[in-house]
Amino acid sequence: MARCTVARLMKRLGLHGAVRGDHKRPTTIAEALTERPADLVKRDFTVSAPNRL
Repeated sequence: MARCTVARLMKRLGLHGAVRGDHKRPTTIAEALTERPADLVKRDFTVSAPNRL
């Protein structure tokens, strides 16, 4: 069979072929509706003067 015939029949049936290559997916997917935890450590990343940690 020709590729175009196979592609047309697969499309009609809703089938998808295997995709070659690297599929990068994030390991953690954050849910937008969840509450974020409060910052209990009270982090403050401001510096008192330039070139100071």
